[in-house]
Amino acid sequence: MATNSAGTTRGSILSFTTQPVAAAPSASTTAATSVTTTTATVNGTVNPNGTATQAFFEVSTNSDLSNATTSTPQSFTGSSDQAVSLALTGLTPNTRYFYRVVATNSAGTTRGSILSFTTQPAAVAPSVTTLAATNVGITAATVSGRVNPNGTAAQAFFG
Repeated sequence: MATNSAGTTRGSILSFTTQPVAAAPSASTTAATSVTTTTATVNGTVNPNGTATQAFFEVSTNSDLSNATTSTPQSFTGSSDQAVSLALTGLTPNTRYFYRVVATNSAGTTRGSILSFTTQPAAVAPSVTTLAATNVGITAATVSGRVNPNGTAAQAFFG
C-alpha cells in the first residue's frame, strides 16, 4: 500500500506458506534374525518424518552398549516407516550381544530400545569312554562303551 497527497494505491494480495518445522526421526529396534554361531542380522524400523535421515546400529557385548561398534550409516528419506538391517559376521559362539538402531537428522537423534540375541554354541566333538570287554571267550567277546554326543548328532562304532 502506498499513500501520498494524490491518494492511496493498494497492491495485489499474495500469500505464502512457511516451511514445516523439521521433526526428529523415529527409530524402533526389532528382533534379530538368522542367528548362527558366528553371524546374525539385526533389524529395525526408521521413519525420517520428512527430513533426510541417517540410521545406523550400535552393537556390543555390554548391556549398556559401552564400547559399542557402530555400523556405517544408511540414508533414508520420506515420511513412512522403513526397514533397516545389518548383517553381522565374525561373532563369537555362545555369546550374548546387545544392539539398537539409531536415527538422526537435522531435528534430532532417536535411539531404539536395546535388544539382545545369543549366538549358538559351537559344535563340540562327542566324548567317548571305552569299557572293559565282557563275555570274553575263545572266538567272541562283548565290547561296550559310552558316547556323549554333546548336543550334536553323532555316530558310534567299534574298530
